Amino acid sequence: MSGVTADDYRWLEEFGYRFDDGFCFTFVQTLDSQEVLRRLRAVDDPDHIGPGGIEVGPAPGGTIMIEWGGYAGIMRDVVRDLSAGAVIASVKRNVNWKATFLYAVDGEVRAGGDWSSRRWA
Repeated sequence: MSGVTADDYRWLEEFGYRFDDGFCFTFVQTLDSQEVLRRLRAVDDPDHIGPGGIEVGPAPGGTIMIEWGGYAGIMRDVVRDLSAGAVIASVKRNVNWKATFLYAVDGEVRAGGDWSSRRWA
């Protein structure tokens, strides 16, 4: 056990977002938050928080990336760049509750699919 509890992610509450418009959660193993932002070519903008933005933070063994209403964690170019020399797992759900899962290792998608239709790669 890693000792991580729900309290470690209590910071999500400060945004007041309920994820009704969908989300994409991506865990990036071995990379720290700054490296994830660098690979995304993202700019840290503390004035832009919530929908349309990407939040990154430390997680045991790597970084968690949270997108409100986003889908970068399942996009081909992002998956390739984030998983180079690393492992990622992404779960995306849109406003219609269509869910997608993706698992990639070193730039290659190893598993993934659409939970809604039960189709898997």
